[in-house]
Amino acid sequence: MDLQPSLLGYIPIAKDWLTLIIAGCGVWVAWQGLKTWRRQLKGTSQFDVAKRLMLKVYQVRQHIEYCRESYRSIPVLTHYQDGKLIPESEQERYSCNKEMLDRYNVVARTLSEIEFILFESEIILDKNVRNIFKPIEDVCYLLRYSIDEYIIVCDPRYKDMSGSEDSSNQYRELLRVIFSKKNDDIQTKINATVAEFEKLIEPYIHG
Repeated sequence: MDLQPSLLGYIPIAKDWLTLIIAGCGVWVAWQGLKTWRRQLKGTSQFDVAKRLMLKVYQVRQHIEYCRESYRSIPVLTHYQDGKLIPESEQERYSCNKEMLDRYNVVARTLSEIEFILFESEIILDKNVRNIFKPIEDVCYLLRYSIDEYIIVCDPRYKDMSGSEDSSNQYRELLRVIFSKKNDDIQTKINATVAEFEKLIEPYIHG
């Protein structure tokens, strides 16, 4: 019996199976490559967001420290921004108030810039990022409130209550917030929050 014709009949079937196997291997390799690419892309995105977030947190800390510096050289202004002359009796107070607000505006700009990064970080890194940042945000709002209150209290048109104990306590509390002392409670709170961010960010930065 001649087996050659029978064997030849199986060749197309074998070729079909081989084609299917090769195609299947190709799909598997492509799928593995896609998974690897997605992991790398996710890792790259996380690294980028983590780096930008940490840098901005450091920047906020630095700007709060700048805003609260106790020793300042304040140039005395003689004219308002519209060019009008400031009465001599008002020049020093006006200059101090403007200098405090200008310093806080640096903080406010950075606080605005970090808002989008926090939103992005909630999606890509950790949904609790905003809660971690809240102590710093609270300090910023307290600082602005205290500056506004200080400006009112120091205004000569404001009713003088310097003799009352409540007024003196209020004044001291405003100064405590606005001007820093080494390792005071506000700076301690900020440093603790920054340390939490460093702990959160470390896995994404160092792998």
